[in-house]
Amino acid sequence: MPEAKVIQADIIKYSPREKFDYIFISSGSVSLFTDIDLCKQILCRIKEWLSPMGKFVFAVDTIANRCTDDNDYAIAVSVKTKENFELVLKSKNHYDEQSQTQLSPGIYEMYSDTELIQSEFMDFQTHLYKYGEMEEYLKEVGFTQVKTYSSFDKEIAINDRCEMFLFECGL
Repeated sequence: MPEAKVIQADIIKYSPREKFDYIFISSGSVSLFTDIDLCKQILCRIKEWLSPMGKFVFAVDTIANRCTDDNDYAIAVSVKTKENFELVLKSKNHYDEQSQTQLSPGIYEMYSDTELIQSEFMDFQTHLYKYGEMEEYLKEVGFTQVKTYSSFDKEIAINDRCEMFLFECGL
């Protein structure tokens, strides 16, 4: 969409003057809102920004996308740069059943040969959704048209055995 208007802003503070025909949040980014009350506030804000015929499209991860729990950091990815540095991501996983939160802390490391030059910690958390859960939140905040798909091929979701839900919402 070369003519698309792209906006970068704090989603809670953003207050557009116009209404939008289409709002898209990429990949499973909504799953990053692990505080469900905050997630509902954000959904409500987005609903207010839509034009009467507008569509809001986004995806979330499901409980079927849960990672196996492990206790120790393991190398998830390792790549060599053109400068011959090695970049390594080490991660581990734990799933909290009560909050449905996938906790995946990680450590990014940069090596020159075997010497560790730099390291940075990442606290990555996602909320994993059950079938029907997000639909309740969307209706609670005022969306009246909600379609739930289990894939980008727009197969209608019937349970939470798929790895993601794709939502198409309207007023």
